[in-house]
Amino acid sequence: MRAYADEIVKRASKGERALAIICCNDPHVVVSAVSKGRSSCIQLNGLLRKLMPVVLACTLYTPILWLARDVNPADYPSRHSPLPAPMPLP
Repeated sequence: MRAYADEIVKRASKGERALAIICCNDPHVVVSAVSKGRSSCIQLNGLLRKLMPVVLACTLYTPILWLARDVNPADYPSRHSPLPAPMPLP
């Protein structure tokens, strides 16, 4: 969630406006919190409250999509798993 928030703030500070920033994430809690704009988790609500004015002021559209762990290539190093072999080209 912090990486998502940092990316939004970074784009806004560069002066980017009226932009769609699509993010793919695997924790379903984060996807749900960003989609609904609220969470039962106090920490996530704090980040969402800080992020909301930036998103609204800069007219950013920030959809977040859920990815299953097995199709998320960034997930392997964070879980101390070996990277899978590359897929063959079609």
